[in-house]
Amino acid sequence: FIYCVLIAATVIGNGIVLFIFYKRPSLRIPVNFFIINLAITDILTGLTRQPIIVIDLLSRGESFIHTICGLSGVTLCVCYVVTIFTLLATALCRYLVIVRSYGRKLSTKVVVIIMSFIWVYGTIDCLLPIFGWNRYV
Repeated sequence: FIYCVLIAATVIGNGIVLFIFYKRPSLRIPVNFFIINLAITDILTGLTRQPIIVIDLLSRGESFIHTICGLSGVTLCVCYVVTIFTLLATALCRYLVIVRSYGRKLSTKVVVIIMSFIWVYGTIDCLLPIFGWNRYV
């Protein structure tokens, strides 16, 4: 029950964040795109990873076969790696804007390139166990 409440809170709460960014164009500055990226990652976690946990808890671990376990590991890994690196990029960009006064040099294109790199890196890094480099257990 608690996991279902967490899923609902995750999806609804981050959906509200995305809705606010959609309704308020003044919030769509390049540095705030990292917040949008975090909201999308949290929604993906709530819609993919958390239901797998609920299914596993309800079936007492009997529903997991090797493929589902691998899929669960990949989704968990991608979402967490992207979250961690998005937080790192946010902190680094805030440092550059505040301490080094690079505020005008941080364009939308730069932020999109950073986020694309984060997603590509996270996906490649987390797919390696599926292709035989280590494994998810």
